[in-house]
Amino acid sequence: MPWLEREKALRVFGNDQREFRSQVQSYSEEESHLLENLRHGLLLGSEKATKKFRSLLMGKSEPVRQEIVGLRKSEGMESVLAEVLTVLDIPQSEFEELQRPIRGIERPIRDIVIYLIWREGAFPLAEIGKKFHVGYTSISNARIRGEAALQNDKKLRAKLQQTKWQMEA
Repeated sequence: MPWLEREKALRVFGNDQREFRSQVQSYSEEESHLLENLRHGLLLGSEKATKKFRSLLMGKSEPVRQEIVGLRKSEGMESVLAEVLTVLDIPQSEFEELQRPIRGIERPIRDIVIYLIWREGAFPLAEIGKKFHVGYTSISNARIRGEAALQNDKKLRAKLQQTKWQMEA
């Protein structure tokens, strides 16, 4: 038996969950969070407004980071991939070539693309692997190589510093 039944607690606030949450925040002097009242992961507004909203959230506290990951996941991997390709100046035709694995040939730019997609935190290794026609262990290794390649490429790292894809120190 639970310590306090949910229904009994809500009855005090007229069965209104929002009022309950508001009173708890007021009592504990807790601030409300920006995305707290999102329902079913939906953010209403145009795509442009959503992108602007997401850019405002970048670099905020960890709880907001979780919400950004949810937004990125809802946008889909194709959207994230398009951003990565644009930032890296990789045309779609070249990406189609990079997408296919070639055994025994190192392709650092492919590893960097994989690393940047993985770093968003919205897609599991297996899902990224499907996009690149390999298993999740290959993606795990590629992301490690991609991160190392970025650490060694000062020019590319500087380019990423000017975007939201900047590397943490």
